[in-house]
Amino acid sequence: MNLVILFFALLLCIMVLPTTQAEPCQSITVSAHENYPPFHWYYDGEFYGVTIDITKQLLERYQVDYQVSSPVPWKRLLEMAKHGRTDLLLGLKDTPARREFLNFTSAPVLNNPVAVFVKKGEEFSFIDWRSLIGKVGNINLGDSHGEAFDNFANQYLNIQQVKGLAQNFQMVLRGRADYFVTGYYPGISYLSNSGLQDEIVALTPFAVDGYIHFGFVKDSGCDKLLARFNQDLAGLIKTETIAQLFEKNLMLWQSQLNGERQRLELH
Repeated sequence: MNLVILFFALLLCIMVLPTTQAEPCQSITVSAHENYPPFHWYYDGEFYGVTIDITKQLLERYQVDYQVSSPVPWKRLLEMAKHGRTDLLLGLKDTPARREFLNFTSAPVLNNPVAVFVKKGEEFSFIDWRSLIGKVGNINLGDSHGEAFDNFANQYLNIQQVKGLAQNFQMVLRGRADYFVTGYYPGISYLSNSGLQDEIVALTPFAVDGYIHFGFVKDSGCDKLLARFNQDLAGLIKTETIAQLFEKNLMLWQSQLNGERQRLELH
């Protein structure tokens, strides 16, 4: 009798098991840095950018509802991802620390070179990372520029982590930092937007020829979309769709920037 009861109990468990698994992803919350053009940026109440366009295109193809979360500081956004309070982070570097809570797309989505920015007139010879030793440098709070650079910086460089492009560039202008390491495109974009393009310059060569990925939060049921993202991103890269979206968003950001300048001139 006990064997019969045990048999039916095991059978019931097997029958129930599929229904107790996580439901497929029906809705996904997407998050991105609020000021990283042309990859993604927040303007007039809405997110724009290459990664935004790519994500919308793929999720609509999968018939998955999505919402883009409100902008928050980058470091806080990473903390939200650690605790499962968002599902997908757009356009960030793949690092060992982030792999603890994110599953990254296998192929890099876009090239995101990292530059060393300095005050004009105070340029120095930049050959490689060793050229930064003995100087005071800044990086944006929460940023990573790849495992190799991060490890080198932690071991050999005097680096300050400061929140926001504005404050970092101001510290360079005021002599409180000798250089600021950040993404080339966002850096150039900010300088142009703020009228500082003639006061701060980027050294050559680039500090890091970096690449960015998408990261699915491990605690989210939506990480099951990773395999499809990998396959379809490869297709978008092959057809040069992503390159076209990059150019489109670069022009869009410039158009918005020019509009803001005209608005300020009118006032």
